[in-house]
Amino acid sequence: MTRSRKACFFLIGSIVLTSSWAAAQTEEANNILGQAGSSVLALVSYGSDKAEILKGSALALAEDLVVTAYHVISQAYDVEGLNIKGKKVKVEGILGVDKTHDIALLKVKSKLQALSVGSVESLTEGARLFALGSNESGQVIIAEGAFRKIVDLGAMGRILELTLPVPEQFRGGPIVDINGQLVGMLFIGERGLKFGIPIASLVNVPRMGKVAEFKSQTQVDYFETAEGNNFAGRAALGLDDQMTARLHLEKAVKIEPSDLTGQLLLADILSKQRDYAAAVATIRKVRNRLGNISTR
Repeated sequence: MTRSRKACFFLIGSIVLTSSWAAAQTEEANNILGQAGSSVLALVSYGSDKAEILKGSALALAEDLVVTAYHVISQAYDVEGLNIKGKKVKVEGILGVDKTHDIALLKVKSKLQALSVGSVESLTEGARLFALGSNESGQVIIAEGAFRKIVDLGAMGRILELTLPVPEQFRGGPIVDINGQLVGMLFIGERGLKFGIPIASLVNVPRMGKVAEFKSQTQVDYFETAEGNNFAGRAALGLDDQMTARLHLEKAVKIEPSDLTGQLLLADILSKQRDYAAAVATIRKVRNRLGNISTR
């Protein structure tokens, strides 16, 4: 057998093996989509002028209760939901928010299938994960990735480091394990910042006494608030994305100069980036504020 024929057979064999592996992956992903897809909504938030603000996704914790990223609905006067069949689902309003972790609980007029709850503690490095969410056209689709590790943010809790190739409309969508059990919610922010918010944070959001209409909330761009920039900045720092962490923390301390912890984190980043003048200026601000406090 000539070298060229051997190479040809090797190439054909590789293609067959790769195709078989891809087919197996697709079959598993399709099974989970069939199992969990009815628990996911595509969301679109609208402003007071009915103009579209943002597209995202939501996951069902109960038949009439979904969770999404707070920043998806934080500027909304109205929100529209679509299920996996493309049918509209009425989103009645807000039942609770956790601005520290970018989470919102929403009441829907529907009977969704609640996702089975899993545990992040059972995840090991390299474990296969699946995310479900909306694409640009509002269809609920699925993507596969892998778990890397749990990242401890201290007082701000924990996040999940993962690899998931998903469009930005997946923000607020569920992350499930190989058994289709819910382990977290997907955060997708600016500059490609992406991570998972663990299931424990989702189920512990404090609930309001009654449903609040979207138009009754104070509309804000989450990433123009101290809470939004603190969360994104500290998460980016935990994921070793220094530039994204710097940009968010700079905004956070500008909004809230009294946040000395944020100032110190920013100074450390600036020093590591060899922007020594900015680092020294930030440290001076901390010292001046501490001096003002001690003299009161």
